[in-house]
Amino acid sequence: MTTPPEPLRHQPRSDDESRSCTTDVRAQHSPADPAADAHGPATDAEDPAGDAQPVPHPPYEDGPMFLAARRRSRAAHGWRKLIATVTGGRVNPGPSAEQRRAAELVGRIRASLDGVHKVAFVSAKGGVGKSTMTVAVGNVVARARGDRVIAVDVDPDLGDLSARFSERGGPHANIQQVASLQDGDRYSTVRLHTVINNDRLELLGAQNDPKSTYTLGPEDYAATMRILDRHCNVILLDCGTSITDPLFTAIAGDVSGLVVVASQDVRGVEGALATLNWLYAHGFDGLLTRSVVALNATRDGPPLVDLKVVENEFAKFVSEVFRVPYDPHLADGLAVEFSALKPRTRKAVLELAAGVAQHFSTSHIRPYHDDDLGAWMDMIR
Repeated sequence: MTTPPEPLRHQPRSDDESRSCTTDVRAQHSPADPAADAHGPATDAEDPAGDAQPVPHPPYEDGPMFLAARRRSRAAHGWRKLIATVTGGRVNPGPSAEQRRAAELVGRIRASLDGVHKVAFVSAKGGVGKSTMTVAVGNVVARARGDRVIAVDVDPDLGDLSARFSERGGPHANIQQVASLQDGDRYSTVRLHTVINNDRLELLGAQNDPKSTYTLGPEDYAATMRILDRHCNVILLDCGTSITDPLFTAIAGDVSGLVVVASQDVRGVEGALATLNWLYAHGFDGLLTRSVVALNATRDGPPLVDLKVVENEFAKFVSEVFRVPYDPHLADGLAVEFSALKPRTRKAVLELAAGVAQHFSTSHIRPYHDDDLGAWMDMIR
């Protein structure tokens, strides 16, 4: 077995770095002073008292200062919500720390992207819940972002990602049809071959007709991505189990990050470790720095492995490992909807989705705002 790299540690942006970014933005908005450029910075002696001019700021920075009182966000549930409701908002404890944490995760997912981002869900072991995790995470990302998020079945062996959607779309709703499009410039043309669920996640299914002789290869994958890149912001790829296939090599070289899915049993963990070792041994160690592991409970009851030991093994390859608890709605293998998940599963999937989003390349990292809390409150209703 190939010697894995040293454990990776994710380094979030510090408060000082965030403040420096804000300072740079303000500096760009400050008007230039030609006289200062010509004579250098003014000293106290050169600037008589009373002659200092106020420095203008963008109106969106000063505006909140003039409000007599700012409305505080209400809690989504519990005693905090009860007090705010009974008093008509006159006494408002505000959201809890847990709710504010959830809002920060939503803000991370909603960050402005600097391009199209693709994330592959992969494991060398079948039956670990890879397709289910693709849709569960996709549902959260689609609800939080509001732009075009699509899940694509790139399993060449009769992939069944479409089983996680209520709508199937008919015989033309598959990747073979999109790959062969002569004119994919119009979204309406692509939309003829996709379906969408109640969480606003779009699906492009596999060609899973048993009578078909079609097999997805690297060429059709590339053709499909060229079309989807024009129309979608986030693309989630549900991969097959054959990681040694040339198709997976093409996918691994194209994506922004990976979610390696493992069930909480020995075979599931071994399959995920084999996947990570293969990636490291074949020159994809850089991709591992933008990857996470999802430890998915596919059966009810206690896990069949020591999760702490397993997480330590995965930490040699990736920065974060997320546990997803057992949920009968996910275990039945049918259509997945965020609203049907148990509360603790919603929280776990939100954490996983935010962990995936932290590896997106963003043009603007959004700080916490009340509208992020409002978005999360809408999601958990």
